[in-house]
Amino acid sequence: MIPARSLFLILVLGSIVLAGCSSQFGEEEKIGCLPVTTTVLALGDPSPLGFSGQDVLDAAGHDYRGELVYEDGTRTELSLDVAYEGGEVRFHDNEWISDDGRDIAPALGCPDTVEVDVRVRVTTMDGAFAESWSETLAASEAASATFHRDLDGMTGTFDPAAHAAGTYDEVSAFLDATLGAAGAEGEVSGIGTQASGSGSDGVVSGTMLGLASFSAAPVPTDEALVGCLPVTTTALGPDDPSPLGFSANDVLAWADGTDAFDLTYADGSTTPATLSVSYSGGAIEYRDNEWMSAPGGSDAAPALGCEDDLQIEVTVSFRTDDGTFDESWTTRLTATVATRATLYNDLAAATGTFDPADYAPPGSTYDSIRAHFDAALESAGTTGTIDGQGEGTSGSGPEGVAYAESFPIASW
Repeated sequence: MIPARSLFLILVLGSIVLAGCSSQFGEEEKIGCLPVTTTVLALGDPSPLGFSGQDVLDAAGHDYRGELVYEDGTRTELSLDVAYEGGEVRFHDNEWISDDGRDIAPALGCPDTVEVDVRVRVTTMDGAFAESWSETLAASEAASATFHRDLDGMTGTFDPAAHAAGTYDEVSAFLDATLGAAGAEGEVSGIGTQASGSGSDGVVSGTMLGLASFSAAPVPTDEALVGCLPVTTTALGPDDPSPLGFSANDVLAWADGTDAFDLTYADGSTTPATLSVSYSGGAIEYRDNEWMSAPGGSDAAPALGCEDDLQIEVTVSFRTDDGTFDESWTTRLTATVATRATLYNDLAAATGTFDPADYAPPGSTYDSIRAHFDAALESAGTTGTIDGQGEGTSGSGPEGVAYAESFPIASW
């Protein structure tokens, strides 16, 4: 069976070939897996597929946080939020439709779907994506849903031509995502078109392009509004003084640059390392933070203290001479005072030879292991740690107990 995305690409490329002849064929024909009957459902009504629109939302109606990785390897933080605002729920009985009638291509497969109208918001820390739109989640099974979005008319700074391998007359882009309870993943792809010749001999060719990909984890609902969170944010310029009494440039004056040091692993071995921070016009925000512990609640734990901060979008590179780390990512430099800043990175997508399992305590039997990078920057230099966290289950069945424990990997 040809995947839905591949089928979409086939049809798009076909439309490019026919574009120059549209006047000869008249009105555009409907071709593809299309509904022959549509039934509107209440949110909780079971569909003929055995699940409801609510089941789709339970699987895919989450806020997700992760990374967008461009084709050149650069990374930026990504937020993908799905919100149900009372939209319509439909069951589609789908069949293959072409101008020759139905079922001419049964081998392609046309699964029936449950569709739920939602609002999707996609933002990235580098400002490339700052989008919000009405979308339709389509699910042929209860565990996951998909959507496809043409990225024309974006409000962010994303330029598909800047990420395309090659030069084209025009580059269009689209986003495909698959969402589920375990996470979200997808691709930003494009079509580069070039025209050659003129008149009746003119030809328009299209080339499929990979522009970026992403993966993200759902934000747990019981944690989404717990912690020191911003109640208001204010965008600032590099020289604008914040309510904290300093500007982003006051921090960047000493933080923008490269620091060299020896990284010491937990076993005592060392390797030369460098940490570079570079600012190139990214977003700057002042955040008024308060403690949040329930939807709409604030000041539930004032004794914990919630410092306001200034966040500066920067590019960070972290490399070691032994090849274990060779990382570059876009993140936020966080400062509560002008003389100190911190940064954090999840190392799930490390591009060096780093594997956190190599540093787990001897004899450990974790089900999963992850690692994270924390650094504190001051004008005199940087300090930081790389720590791992192992997760597993002790016991089995109803008596099984989930556990998590941290272990050191390296420091400087």
